[in-house]
Amino acid sequence: MCEVTSTQPDDLTTRLIQADKPADVVHAGATCLAAMLGGFRWVRSRHSLERQESVRREVLQLEKSKGNRSGSLIKFTVTSLTVLDDDLGRWRRANPELTVRRPESVESIVCSSSFLDLPGQHFVVLTQP
Repeated sequence: MCEVTSTQPDDLTTRLIQADKPADVVHAGATCLAAMLGGFRWVRSRHSLERQESVRREVLQLEKSKGNRSGSLIKFTVTSLTVLDDDLGRWRRANPELTVRRPESVESIVCSSSFLDLPGQHFVVLTQP
């Protein structure tokens, strides 16, 4: 649970509350989420939150609802987590006899997990006071 301790909204929260178009709401919401997760940044072109530390990259994939319309409820979901490691990709390429053959685009994947089958829904509703 996230608890708000200040009655003065910060710039990101203000942008989120004032956003009206679905793309703007998702952008502002994802930017807020990235700020809360420490080290993550919103990559708008890939619709993902990403954190890079040395050769390791963590990717939280977001998906917006097809039913999003301006002026009404606008939703997006964190659908998956993928962890990639460049050293693992290099090792797999150097040792093909010791690993399963993979397309180059997924050679560096350490793990990938979908959140779509998790029970329960967690959401935040923001309104202007």
